[in-house]
Amino acid sequence: MTTVTGIAINPKVYNDIVLNAPKPNPAADITHFTVSMGTQTLVNNAYILITDMLGRTIDKRAINLFPGVNELDYNCSILKTGNYLCTLLVNGVKTGATQSLIVR
Repeated sequence: MTTVTGIAINPKVYNDIVLNAPKPNPAADITHFTVSMGTQTLVNNAYILITDMLGRTIDKRAINLFPGVNELDYNCSILKTGNYLCTLLVNGVKTGATQSLIVR
């Protein structure tokens, strides 16, 4: 188990799923998440969870994951200027995390 900015993640459970850093970063209006996934994983549900640096949940968006590269366009205009933690939850397991900076 690994800890990224206070969030425990378990990459060994889903080691063929990777949450890449959002682009652009920093962002003002729209940011794009990409998740790479191998062919050996069965995914029933997946979400990108957006939390502030105090751990408060700001937003949770479902993402459909299929083998290959998966994309999610996220409208970050609802977020205030600041740093946010973006965590990938797959079948209820935290599998990856990255940080995003929102500027106005």
